[in-house]
Amino acid sequence: MKKLKFPTLSKVSMNILKIGLAPVALTFIYIAFSRASQSAYDAARLYPLFYELIEHALMSFAIVICGALLFDIASREER
Repeated sequence: MKKLKFPTLSKVSMNILKIGLAPVALTFIYIAFSRASQSAYDAARLYPLFYELIEHALMSFAIVICGALLFDIASREER
């Protein structure tokens, strides 16, 4: 059986991921705890707010991931 070799990220793009994913993870944790601590009435009433919060958190997640990958691609092209 042939072993697969996966490429690794550069050190700078790994640092971008480490620094950028921490606030995004804290945002998701905040959303989960704030949703869990509300009553059913408040959760239903504030559903559009939670939808917007999750949308912003997912967009931040996508920006961090894509930024790290683009920086890795740029560093590979430089070599």
